[in-house]
Amino acid sequence: MAKNLLTRKAEFDVIIMTNSPGELSALARPTIEKLHAELPRARIILILTPCQYASGREIDYANTIPGISRIITPKEYKKWLFLNKKPIGIRFNPKGIVIFLGGDLFHSIFIAKRLRFKAMAYVLDRIGWKRSFTKFLVPDERTYKKFKRLGLTDKKLNIIGDLMVDSINTYPKKEDIIERNNLKPNKKIVTFLPGSRPLQTKNLLPFYVDIIDLLNSKTKEAQYVLSVSPFTAIDDLANYVKGKGKLVTESGLSYIISNAGNRVLVSKALNYEVISISDLCVTVPGTNTAQVAALGKPMLVVFPFNKPEVLPVEGLLGLITSIPILGVQLKRMLVKIVNENTDFFALPNIKAEKEIVPEIRGVLTPSEVAESILSLLRNQRKLDQMSAALTAIMGEKGAAANLLAEVKLLIREEVSTK
Repeated sequence: MAKNLLTRKAEFDVIIMTNSPGELSALARPTIEKLHAELPRARIILILTPCQYASGREIDYANTIPGISRIITPKEYKKWLFLNKKPIGIRFNPKGIVIFLGGDLFHSIFIAKRLRFKAMAYVLDRIGWKRSFTKFLVPDERTYKKFKRLGLTDKKLNIIGDLMVDSINTYPKKEDIIERNNLKPNKKIVTFLPGSRPLQTKNLLPFYVDIIDLLNSKTKEAQYVLSVSPFTAIDDLANYVKGKGKLVTESGLSYIISNAGNRVLVSKALNYEVISISDLCVTVPGTNTAQVAALGKPMLVVFPFNKPEVLPVEGLLGLITSIPILGVQLKRMLVKIVNENTDFFALPNIKAEKEIVPEIRGVLTPSEVAESILSLLRNQRKLDQMSAALTAIMGEKGAAANLLAEVKLLIREEVSTK
């Protein structure tokens, strides 16, 4: 459990609103760590709003973030929202602000109005409630121009950089990581990321195992790692990979051993450490594409539509497409429409408005993906070009510090008016 800091004397509250694994790890964590270090007189309260992308382990993960005074769970929040029952055991300060870091913007406005706090939002792709938010913060010039066209003034809009870059740490020497993970220094490292959503991971992992078996039959120049989300329990992998292999532990390290005898290192506690020394990453779309890009690591983004029923859909459409039998057909139609009308799914490609990293999507076979991986591994020039382009498009760290400056300004306004 996170340390309970509710008894600490605080002059104001900072309410962080977020929801899914990606937003919690890539946006909320670097923000909270910065606020905790620089605002000792603030009490930080995290509100997790309901989310169809949730893994079920958001609370456990939030408890690892230092500086949070109180975590309000989705269940507690829903009681507040629908039944007007505030969470038990907390009295909010009369002074404070609300920071939106993911989910539905409405939830932040609801809390801000209930507590009579001002609200700011860090937004990547959409805005709303323009009159209700004091300020919108964006990661880059492209997003800034997009929202300027929607009528936001300079007073309401500011570029602060990409928080996802701030979520990536500096890692030790490559040699130390290789030795700690019992990897071979003379072989290339290909790391597979299955995402953080349980149903998607469950269906993607056997697909990855088939790809790795094919790769091992074609080349002995690479070794393979499965980088598991911090929101996934390693023990669950035993069930996910059943029929394709088994999960074993040797000398404190976990491996998936396929039926063909191929070994895949499972990395969780070290997660991005191993990614930081990888020659190529294979990942599904999501926040992880930005975090891999922030490390300057080449990647192949795969988006299999083989089982559309496991793909999450937002809002009312999500409820409709969950209807048995009919829902699967509707989701297949929806996936087709979205695919045909979307240029890019990988976040670095979206930021660049062009393809920096290759994306392959549709009804895919392990053989197709394996051939794409081999083609990239054999083209070092392309990997180097990709790495340089990713580093350039993601920018440098500093977004959390810039957000802190905006928070201080808003707090100063709040304190002076109350």
